[in-house]
Amino acid sequence: MIRVKVVYRLWLRDKTKVSEEIFELTESMDLLELISKIIDKYPHLTKLIGDIFRKDNPIIINVNGVAVSKNVKLKNGDKVTLIPPVSGG
Repeated sequence: MIRVKVVYRLWLRDKTKVSEEIFELTESMDLLELISKIIDKYPHLTKLIGDIFRKDNPIIINVNGVAVSKNVKLKNGDKVTLIPPVSGG
């Protein structure tokens, strides 16, 4: 098992009610599988992050501060950050 920290920024933090949390994953899991686990925990995020890897999805996803593809394998201690677009006025 590996432990990965997920950080929710801006209004995603409000929707999850946490700013960050730890997910335990098998060593062979990739980023797409992590997103699936997040949706399992927060089904109300399906519309927002279910298609996070489409080119027109405005949410930025980084692993250890770097934009990556959905197939990147996660390692123990990785920090995955979900950054939605800024809104408001």
